[in-house]
Amino acid sequence: MLYLLYRFFVQLLATLSKCRRQIFLIICVLSFALILNQKETVKRWGNYFFDAALIALPERHANSDIVIIAIDDFSLKQLGKWPWPRDTHAQLINLLTAANVKAVGLDIIFAEPDRNNPASDQTLIAAVKNNGRVILPVLPERKPDGSLDVTLPMPALSEAAAGLGHVDTGMDSDGIIRGAYLMAGQNDKLWPAFALALINVNTSDIQPYLKGIRNPENAAPASFWRRDFRIELPFLPTNSRYKQISYAEMLSNPDLLREVAGKYILVGTTAAGLSHMFMTPLHKNSNLVSGIELHAGILDTLLNGTAIEPINPMHSLLLTAALVAVPLIGYNFLFATQALPISMLFAALALAASTLLLRNFFLWYNPLPVILPLTGAYVFWDWQRIHFFTQSLFKERQLAKAALHSIADAVITTKPWGIIIYLNPAAEKLSGYTMQQAIGLHINSVIRLADVNTVSDEFGFDSLIARLSAGDCMKEFGPKHIINSAGEERAVKISASPIRNNSGQIISIVFAFTDITETLRISHKMTYLATHDALTGLANRTLFHEQIEKAIATCKRQNNNLALLFIDLDDFKKVNDGLGHAAGDAVLIETAARLKANIRQADTVARWGGDEFIVLLNQLPNEENTTYAISKVTEQLSRPYIIDGNTLYVTPSIGISLYPKDGLTAEELLANADAAMFQVKQNGRNNFGFFSNSHDKAGKQRLSMESELYSALAEGHFEIYYQPQLDLKTNAITAAEALLRWNHPKQGIISPDSFIPLAEETGLINPIGDWVIQTVCRQISLWQKLGLPQICISVNLSPLQFLQSNLCEKIRAALKN
Repeated sequence: MLYLLYRFFVQLLATLSKCRRQIFLIICVLSFALILNQKETVKRWGNYFFDAALIALPERHANSDIVIIAIDDFSLKQLGKWPWPRDTHAQLINLLTAANVKAVGLDIIFAEPDRNNPASDQTLIAAVKNNGRVILPVLPERKPDGSLDVTLPMPALSEAAAGLGHVDTGMDSDGIIRGAYLMAGQNDKLWPAFALALINVNTSDIQPYLKGIRNPENAAPASFWRRDFRIELPFLPTNSRYKQISYAEMLSNPDLLREVAGKYILVGTTAAGLSHMFMTPLHKNSNLVSGIELHAGILDTLLNGTAIEPINPMHSLLLTAALVAVPLIGYNFLFATQALPISMLFAALALAASTLLLRNFFLWYNPLPVILPLTGAYVFWDWQRIHFFTQSLFKERQLAKAALHSIADAVITTKPWGIIIYLNPAAEKLSGYTMQQAIGLHINSVIRLADVNTVSDEFGFDSLIARLSAGDCMKEFGPKHIINSAGEERAVKISASPIRNNSGQIISIVFAFTDITETLRISHKMTYLATHDALTGLANRTLFHEQIEKAIATCKRQNNNLALLFIDLDDFKKVNDGLGHAAGDAVLIETAARLKANIRQADTVARWGGDEFIVLLNQLPNEENTTYAISKVTEQLSRPYIIDGNTLYVTPSIGISLYPKDGLTAEELLANADAAMFQVKQNGRNNFGFFSNSHDKAGKQRLSMESELYSALAEGHFEIYYQPQLDLKTNAITAAEALLRWNHPKQGIISPDSFIPLAEETGLINPIGDWVIQTVCRQISLWQKLGLPQICISVNLSPLQFLQSNLCEKIRAALKN
């Protein structure tokens, strides 16, 4: 059905002249906008704009004449489990009577007598009657069978009260409260809102307060709950709250009576689990408001006269019509190329008008009936333009399709025997010939295949023409390398297609050349980057593994030796920390250059990672041949580095493993060279050393300690000792330093010097440091609970811990817990 309406609309537009078509479109869009202005669905969508617009209201503060006496967690703890005896509420009302408050809103339902203590009912009734300013709530409730029940206070209590007020929240369909109904009820009985009833205590005429959207009397059956006079509320921002006094404090502290004298008092629940919490446009997620705070907000709005009302319907229609009609006329008749800016401008004007009316006059105007039609109109208008241009381009393409297969490729058309009759601009650029120069020449004269002479002439142009004439259908092949008139070599893919006449004879041949020179260059570059270090240009791990596997295989066949040098630059971190990473990169580049300059062509240098390098000395007749090469490498790397005018001294630690003596596989040789290098580090650095079995043992011991260190934290082997600082005058402990020790199950107490460096290398320093902070905080908390004097405890942190972006959050959490 929708598709048929769409087709009818398009056909109707096609039959009209351009001017009439534009006028018809304007009328349709304008009618659509005015219809949207009356639709409830669009009004609900406008709630999201309303929520955002509330932020633009002037800064608002809580009314100092409104005080909430809160039945909070503290009151429940002091006065006992809820509900409390009604004598308690009578005591509070008597106190408020003595304070001469303006009115009391007691948001507690006393629907039935207290059967356990009937006398308390009379006490409460007497207190309410004596006060003469107490408002009690009326609550509509839905029964399990779906019918409506209105819960009222006990008749005697209702008679004693100054009035009743409904506490219907008026929640919107999305669960957010944006407004309130000033009157609501059932059948012919309507009650004022709880807040309005409080105002009615001090004024006999509430008509000036009755504003907002009216609900016709016949809008709902008599048995239904009927709402009237809907207003929207300018809720307080989250950083502003109404003054609250705890119920228990009010009963126990007579001094508080001065703070409530002459004020509107609202009594209700705010305790967790006892109070209903509500969302408003400004109070969502964890920052909800209680029911009693909601009533305080309604009371504040009514007292200040800041109730938000919808703009007059006629004014809304006129404003919508103006904001939609002006841009449509503008880009349909005057500024056709500016449709998008004009549409966006007037959509922004609708938003601005909505915000200004709300901010300055507390009037709400929904901008959606402007934004949606303008968006739809622009999309349809733009679709028409795109459709027109698409049709034009399609016709042009059809005319050119017979001559060119692809305008992006170089296209050369020849006669069946290879004489050129056409070149497109891309072919002119590729060949170096203009079309006037190339016409009449053989294709071999314009495009010369560079590799025809080095391989068979199977894919030469003469061969291709012969095969096409014989009836073959040539697909794309290549890459082939061609040489143009300037002597420039290019890589191309070639496709050839014969053009036949009606009798099937070939009348011309179309050659298409796809230039893939740049593609191949990028491919080669990607291959290079995948196998080489980007900074130094040395082989990376991937390429080095391939090289060493090949070298081992060759040495095995030829019964030769090879040596693997694992190089680590001593104190390289100081260069980065002192002069920056640019200086560190310069040192790495210089190191790579020195290594490449001092090895043979058969050898390989690779960057292993960070400041580590690997040198493969290949094809060594015997082990003795390695000594000179190693000494040369050590000497070259020990020379000072001149970086940006700074003289740097960075020495190498080199571990060496030999094939086949120290390993038969690449993994064994690398691991053993690494172990030898580690031992050189342990022995003072700036040297080289060959692998031995003792290195292997030391490496295994280090791995064992590393494994035990991982389990020490989980199994609780770490302990904290506290070294006190004394005041020599008083002999009192003024501070202490927390000291970490590892109580090893077999080795006993291990000092931090033995395991902290390993923890920093393995990354365990962060979880260990977190444990220390949490343990010290728990110990301080325990001392405080025991009544010990407070002292300052210092905790040592590793520099690596300061690299954590969430270190402060971890410390705050430990202090809080």
